[in-house]
Amino acid sequence: MTIEKVGLIGIGLLGGSLAERLLQGGSEVCGFDLDESRRTWLAEVGGHSLASTEEVFAGCDLVLLSLPTSA
Repeated sequence: MTIEKVGLIGIGLLGGSLAERLLQGGSEVCGFDLDESRRTWLAEVGGHSLASTEEVFAGCDLVLLSLPTSA
């Protein structure tokens, strides 16, 4: 299986670092976070900000969850 598009749910401290590394490695990255400023940041660094978790799961080959324990 070829992983062409990686999705991230939760793009805070850990998820944001993962996004940066994946983008630097040439991966296409899509993500969602409840915090709109984090979604904006993802778009600014070259990722695709999506409007919901459903969009992430529907549009990505692999989805990584980076969520706080309380989520």
